[in-house]
Formats: sequence, structure tokens, C-alpha cells
Amino acid sequence: MIEQTIEQNFITKVLMKNNMYFILTYIDINIVYTDDILKDHLIKMCEEYPILKQGSNFKIENHYKIIEDSYENFDKYIDILLNTEFPDPKWIMNYIIDKENKRYRIYFKIDHSYTDGYKLIELLVFTLKQYKNNKKIEFKHTTNLFNKIYYIIFGTIMLIIYNIKIYIDILLSKVEKNTNKIDYIKCKSIKLSTIKKIKNITVNDFLYTLMIKTDFLYTNKKRNIITTSPINIFGNAYNNNMVNIMINISNNEKMLYVHEVFNRYKYSLYIPIYSFILNTIVCKLSDNTIKKIYNAILNKVDYVYSNIIGPQDESIKNIHFLTEPFNNEIVFNII
Repeated sequence: MIEQTIEQNFITKVLMKNNMYFILTYIDINIVYTDDILKDHLIKMCEEYPILKQGSNFKIENHYKIIEDSYENFDKYIDILLNTEFPDPKWIMNYIIDKENKRYRIYFKIDHSYTDGYKLIELLVFTLKQYKNNKKIEFKHTTNLFNKIYYIIFGTIMLIIYNIKIYIDILLSKVEKNTNKIDYIKCKSIKLSTIKKIKNITVNDFLYTLMIKTDFLYTNKKRNIITTSPINIFGNAYNNNMVNIMINISNNEKMLYVHEVFNRYKYSLYIPIYSFILNTIVCKLSDNTIKKIYNAILNKVDYVYSNIIGPQDESIKNIHFLTEPFNNEIVFNII
């Protein structure tokens, strides 16, 4: 018999090693798996998400382990998995068991190009509960015909010029060494349902504005900051499905301007053009060249902004999404 209770400990890390981004997640659970049951769940998961079984020598046995150990040793598998090479395709799961104390943990490591945050949570919930989210959320961008024409033509041109200026600023700027201690600011409880009622403002507009205003309050001075955000390209799951958008903005800017900037990215042709360049030109560069380019850019970015939207599931109560900064940037994550 399988207990279907999922405890609150749900930790996700996005890390970089050997020029590759991957996600390492672990969940403390109360689910007792036998080898046959876990294997059956993973086979069904691979059938539901075919990218997980696309490989020249795919064998499900190469992608999971059941390990017996004491609960006090569970955390050591973080470092072990960080340094474990991927099989083909690039994902692996470890199920750690402490029978005496009835403690169980699942570790899941996957190449970030296979999944975004929404799909990651969907995968894990499917694995734990054979859960199928039949009613998937569709993210649709809606605006009138005039605005669509405006953003397709003028929005695209404006963003190309805008981003060229950002990259020139980055190339000409000097890197300031980050000597500050780690710090944090607590936000009061925010009711997103209230924000949704505001006309011409999205939740994403509000959360991004919250980040830049926090910088203004924390530094106690008005300044321009450069932010980057990873954007998932839907329908492109078998190649590079992520592009980054750059924004150079005042930390005291109004929310309506933030809304306008995001609309340009949503409705213009800039992101499709950028994605095409990444998947045709950049992929021909050597790994070392790409690493130098990304290193030069990230080292002069002030904030990495990201948010995670996943399928709602009552059994998962508390999610922590932690991103490791690459250089001096501040990472601002929202679930």
C-alpha cells in the first residue's frame, strides 16, 4: 500500500556546472515505493513526457536508484548528485529510504533545457501521485488589433535598438566587485487576487516593479539597473527552449512603464527573432566562446528576475526555489 502524503519540504536549485544549467530538486515524502512500483511510475512518466526517453541507449534502469541510508545522511546526496554525470537523456532520480525511522526522500536532477518551472512541478507531481493535470493552464496574450500591429512593427524595431544600447552599455561598463554580505528583505503578505483587478496591470508587472522598487528602498538612491529574465519558448521543447530578455530601467520607474516594456516583449517579433538566432547562429560557436559571452554579460547584470508558475496541488504546501548566482548579480525569485 502506498501512502500519498507529501510533506512540506520541497527544495529546488538551479545550478551551473561544465557550461550546463540543470535543476536539482529534493522532496521529503511519506511514500513507500518498491522497486517495481517506482519503475512503473517512471515508465508512465516517460510515456507522458517523451523527451525523457529520447536517447540512443535509453534504459529506465539507468535513470533511478533506490538507496537505503539513515536520515541523518540524506543531505550528503546533494553533493553526490551535483557531481554525478547524466545518463542519456539527461535526468536522474534517487529514492533514499530510512526504514527504521520511516523517512523517505526523492532527489530529481534534470537538464534545464528539458523543462521550465511549470513542467518540473508537473513531472514531480505525476511521479509522486500518478497525477495528470488534464486541465492545463494556457497562457494567452490578448490585445486589440491596433496594438498587435503597433507592437509587431514598432515594438520590434524599438526592442532591437533598445537591446543594442543595453549590450553596448554592458560592454563599456566596468565590473564592480561585490563585497556586500548576503542580505534579505521581508515582504508583507501580498494578495495577488487584488492585483488582478487593477486595469492594464498584470501580476508579473507588479512583481517586477516590486523588485526594482525594493532596490530603490534598499540602496536609498535612484539609479538605473540592468535586469535579465529567462523566458521559456513554448513548442520548442526539443531544442534550446530558453531565451533571456534584458531590461535597463530606473529603480524608481512607474508600473505602467514596466507594463509597456513587457508588452513589447510579449507582442513584438523580437523574442522569435532572438530565439531563431540562438538556435541557428549561437549553437555554431564553441562552448568556450559562449561561456565567455555569457560570463561577460552576467557579470555586469544587476538582477536576474524569474518567477515560477506551476499546476496547483493541495498536497504541496511550501515550495522553495533557490538559484545560485553566477557572478555578482542578485537573484530575485517568485513562486
